[in-house]
Amino acid sequence: MPRPSSRIDSGWDVAYFTSMHSKLGQMIQHHRKRRGLTQKTLADLAGVGKTVVFDVEHGKRSVQFDTMLKILKALDVRLLFRTQNMNIEFKEQ
Repeated sequence: MPRPSSRIDSGWDVAYFTSMHSKLGQMIQHHRKRRGLTQKTLADLAGVGKTVVFDVEHGKRSVQFDTMLKILKALDVRLLFRTQNMNIEFKEQ
């Protein structure tokens, strides 16, 4: 019986995405604390639940991308992905 792959169809390693979520969570926590906000206050500003902010800061992968954008907007932080040929900036609509 074949073992399940730890790679995503695009060829990206799952560990890469886990690390990315963790780093993004650390960055959000840094900006939240720098602004003197509690998780509850940030959640209220973003229109999400306090547990969502906790989950994001602890690198949980179950948080929806649009929810992440709400939190980033509340912190006035932009999210920019760069590849060799393209820059993509995500903004909440």
